[in-house]
Amino acid sequence: MKGFYKYISDNLRYPDVAQLLGIEGKMLVTFVVDIDGSMSDVKPLNCLGAGCESEAVRVISMSPLWKPAIQNSKPVKVQYTVPISFGLTGANVPTYMKNLRRSNYGFVFFIKGAPYSIDDAETMLGKSFDPATIQSVEDYDNPKYAMPDKKAVYLVVMKNS
Repeated sequence: MKGFYKYISDNLRYPDVAQLLGIEGKMLVTFVVDIDGSMSDVKPLNCLGAGCESEAVRVISMSPLWKPAIQNSKPVKVQYTVPISFGLTGANVPTYMKNLRRSNYGFVFFIKGAPYSIDDAETMLGKSFDPATIQSVEDYDNPKYAMPDKKAVYLVVMKNS
């Protein structure tokens, strides 16, 4: 397992959007080591959002072959669950709206039951906000909020909304 965690550490890339929003946390990922040592059935068990799940699945899916488990002198499938942590240096650093505006990504905020542009969200939340107040972040393709000059648009759902 020590070698596997080194592989994860060396190959896991923090998703751009998760970094921009200051999303941190630990997630659990389950997978099966098949009889040939390859990974299959890789699934996140909890969600951090902003691309963290797909990155964890990507890295585990691309893992080098493992030695399969042996039972009664034959290789067998074994299911594992491992924690994967996404953390940024500098605790309690706020997320600044100006950094979100300057990025290659667009953001729509869901606050108190309604979607808002980043300008309206800044009026409600201020020039910065605590990333711990984010409930979830997901791809958003509502034509009303299309941003053709951005790589993708994300819906940032705030807690207690």
